[in-house]
Amino acid sequence: LLTPQWAEGRLGFLVLDEAHHLEDAATSALTLEASRGTLEGLLARLLHPDGTRGALVRARRWTREGQAVQQAMGAVRRLRKQVAQFGGYLRDFLVRQGVRFHPRYGAAWRMRTAPRRTHAIAWEPAERALQEMVGELAILTKALEQIAADLAEHHPHVDRAMAVVRELEAVREQVAGTSEAP
Repeated sequence: LLTPQWAEGRLGFLVLDEAHHLEDAATSALTLEASRGTLEGLLARLLHPDGTRGALVRARRWTREGQAVQQAMGAVRRLRKQVAQFGGYLRDFLVRQGVRFHPRYGAAWRMRTAPRRTHAIAWEPAERALQEMVGELAILTKALEQIAADLAEHHPHVDRAMAVVRELEAVREQVAGTSEAP
């Protein structure tokens, strides 16, 4: 499709040899998944549950943004609880929708519209928990931006500090991508 003939309108046919995969590929490209395991893994990269390891612990050594580090650590601790709480509410909601859970693989549910539109009362507890998580993710994202900017500005030649910046940026990008509610 990126040939000059396409741009000039000289191609008369387009053959999609793998058209039977087209719907799955389009769905996959427009799907956002934020599993509990993924979120817990990102939070652990920032601050291990025991509080002694993680990118935020390392960042605290070099940054002048001590308040931002404390804010981020607090957000991580609160998010751990909120992720678990949301998971419980989500499971309850799905069970009410008739979804069956496999002991090993969990469940899959195809959302055709926002749950609050079709099952508002059943979705309400999950919605509240989700909104709390989204707010906390916004606080965390802002704090990570401040910490990374400070480290990059004041320690650009310290390899270990810049490794922390790269780690913070990678987590921030993933967290920011998960912060939109359905």
